[in-house]
Amino acid sequence: MVDGVAQPNISWERSVQWNIGLDGEISNGRFSFALDVFNKENKQSLFDVALPVTTGYDRALTNSVGVRNYGARWS
Repeated sequence: MVDGVAQPNISWERSVQWNIGLDGEISNGRFSFALDVFNKENKQSLFDVALPVTTGYDRALTNSVGVRNYGARWS
């Protein structure tokens, strides 16, 4: 049973991501290092919206949330 209202322009989530890494060692492996940089962005994530009882539906899915994660790691 479907309990949500149909949305005409709803679409799948979209994400773009990239990672760059660099590893190295010196003195015949005595010292090593690693550097990682990353970025991930989700657009048009699906979000569940509660609807008033008077609409006749419980909820509606909509593309309204975006999340971005980014950072770097050095070791």
